[in-house]
Amino acid sequence: MLTALSLQRELRTGSSLPLLVEASDRHVYVVKPHGSGDGVVASIVEWIALELGARLDLPVAKPYAIRLNPGFETQAKDPEVRELIERSHGVNFATAWIGGAKPLDSETLDDLDPEVRSSLFLFDLFLLNIDRHANNLNAVFGPRGLLCMDFASSVSIRQCLMGRRAEERADYLRQLRRNPFFQAQIDPEPFIERLRSVAGGMPFTIPSEWEESLAGALGSKLQVDGLGQRMWALLDQAQVLRSRLRVLEGIPLETDADRRQRADENKAEFIRRFGPL
Repeated sequence: MLTALSLQRELRTGSSLPLLVEASDRHVYVVKPHGSGDGVVASIVEWIALELGARLDLPVAKPYAIRLNPGFETQAKDPEVRELIERSHGVNFATAWIGGAKPLDSETLDDLDPEVRSSLFLFDLFLLNIDRHANNLNAVFGPRGLLCMDFASSVSIRQCLMGRRAEERADYLRQLRRNPFFQAQIDPEPFIERLRSVAGGMPFTIPSEWEESLAGALGSKLQVDGLGQRMWALLDQAQVLRSRLRVLEGIPLETDADRRQRADENKAEFIRRFGPL
């Protein structure tokens, strides 16, 4: 288990506040403190997604577990960061810091191998990872090539954690339609076979401290013990990619203005039904 030794700086990106730290192996990592957002659940979702992506030979980042010990927060000058670290004592999710890495953008996106691009989209579609879009590609080019990350919004894994059946909701697919890896006329069959080929393999493993936290959230250790079986059952449903692709082909790509208008309409409907916020 790695331990954070020194705080380099915080990375103020998106809605989270990742920390750049030097760990006990003297390497630098990007740590996502579990004291923010929805906590350990997000860490577990991302860990499982990256582990599955690696088994599918996809270009995904490697997950690490790094411990933030009490007292580490004293290295932060910002009170907000100190409070976040205090709430995040224990094991936290991390990925290696890639110095000099360049974010994937719309120009380099077009240079991706079409097969890799299709596989990454089908992976997002299978996981219902709804947080990848043109302004948030969540991928970088480093010395070893492309690496994708940030799968914490994968609805399928979240529902798997909770022991629920994945919902086929139109708003999920509407959000996936704006995924920058999407291309017309994708053949899902080779990827479906890849998903099926890893089902029933080595069990998924997460840090034991997270298992305890998840058991507390679910109210039962049995739910945690059955996570591996639920993941294999999810992989056995790989054929769902066919129906999701058919639906996607009929969904027009929303503009930012379209999304703002829809959000305003939803807010107005909420106020009409329940009163002012």
